[in-house]
Amino acid sequence: MKDLKELRDQIDVIDRQIVDLYQERMEIAAGVAEYKINTGKKVFDKEREDSKLATLTALGKTDFNKHGIRELFEQIMSMSRKRQYQLLTAHGMYEKPDFTEVESLDYHNARIVFQGTEGAYSQLALREYFGEQTDSYHVETWRDAMEAIKNGEADYAVLPIENSSAGIVSENYDLMVEYDNCIVGEQIIQINHALLGLPDAELSDITDVYSHPQALMQCSVYLDKHSDWQRISLSNTAMDSSYIAIMSDESKANEAKAVVEAYLTDLFKSDSAFYVYSASEWLEEMNNMINMVIVVLTGIASISLLVGGIGIMNIMLVSVTERTREIGIRKALGAKERVILSQFVVEAATTSALGGVLGIVLGYIVSMAANHVLPMISSDIDVTVSPSFNSIAVAFGISVFIGVLFGYLPAKRAARLNPIEALRYD
Repeated sequence: MKDLKELRDQIDVIDRQIVDLYQERMEIAAGVAEYKINTGKKVFDKEREDSKLATLTALGKTDFNKHGIRELFEQIMSMSRKRQYQLLTAHGMYEKPDFTEVESLDYHNARIVFQGTEGAYSQLALREYFGEQTDSYHVETWRDAMEAIKNGEADYAVLPIENSSAGIVSENYDLMVEYDNCIVGEQIIQINHALLGLPDAELSDITDVYSHPQALMQCSVYLDKHSDWQRISLSNTAMDSSYIAIMSDESKANEAKAVVEAYLTDLFKSDSAFYVYSASEWLEEMNNMINMVIVVLTGIASISLLVGGIGIMNIMLVSVTERTREIGIRKALGAKERVILSQFVVEAATTSALGGVLGIVLGYIVSMAANHVLPMISSDIDVTVSPSFNSIAVAFGISVFIGVLFGYLPAKRAARLNPIEALRYD
């Protein structure tokens, strides 16, 4: 076993090497700043830093060392950026905004934005500082919150700056330099992370843990004890509909929901900071929405058919009136009532069928246009709109039926005309 003094001497040597390498790195960072001064390139390059951190983290031999390496280089990169910002400011590329000191802030009618979703720790900090009754809303990223302030969409934004265990949130430091927004207050809150699972689950059942990267780092001491658990990063600890529990026994779904609601209420000290849904409730709501849409569309279709039917009936009545002498001549030559009736019913059905054909053609044109327009709206939409043969056949059949139904009355009127009176009609 080596002597303690000998071990400490070795550490001192390594530390001096680290200091020399750090100073050499900062000199190179100054050169990078000079390049960016000449080219106007931004200091913060998120894609480059993420790639660099991933590469360096992978060099760690243990999970503990990997987390330590990541935290170390996050701090080093942050100091490098600060040095670059300092040099850029010295060259007049960043002007410090003028601030006016005030005794207090009037935020009673203010609109406040936070990153995340309902139940996020940023929202808890917001409520602690501004109170429960505030006009607030959430956005997806910290940059979106800064943009909201810049564009006048919000008066204040609540952003995390530092965590006592995981260190600074470097991205927000960069955003504060990039934007002219300034810090006007602070709120310290206690972070209590909990490992959520099914009521009967055991630690041995866990394979994956989902949370924000910051939360995973904050819980690294505990998670390092379970090296077989895979850590999966999410954009927020309270990510929208973020946690999904699959029940092996559906009969206990309501019981499990009650347990989760009770725990979250105790954690957030409020029952309005979260939502807990079961699949059956989602399915019921979806069915209710679908049924409502069906009722509305059925009503619209019924009114359209009624209006169309009345239009056909009026057309046929006008046709019968204009062709009264023709009907009289045909009856005088021996045409039976059923022949006259059939003739006008077929004419009404044909008129309605032509309308059905036009509708089918229009439907195909709209579906083809939708197939071209939807991908332009969003690349995530992968839907092909195409009318089915059954729907076309049913629609055409209904259109013919409407013609027969509403054309029967004018046809019956034509068939019952008295031939003598019809021949005298002028």
